[in-house]
Amino acid sequence: MYMLISHDKYELPLAVADTINELAKMLGKNPNTISSIMCHARRKGHWCRYIKVEG
Repeated sequence: MYMLISHDKYELPLAVADTINELAKMLGKNPNTISSIMCHARRKGHWCRYIKVEG
């Protein structure tokens, strides 16, 4: 599951989708862009507003 979360201490889900493609379509973004943002944030240890929830 992939989520767009709020940028505050609560990190509330703003958009939730089963796949990165569904999330991208909901937000009007390219799936590769979201994936790239997530990868760069993870590599550099930064906070990211897109997250993948394992479950």
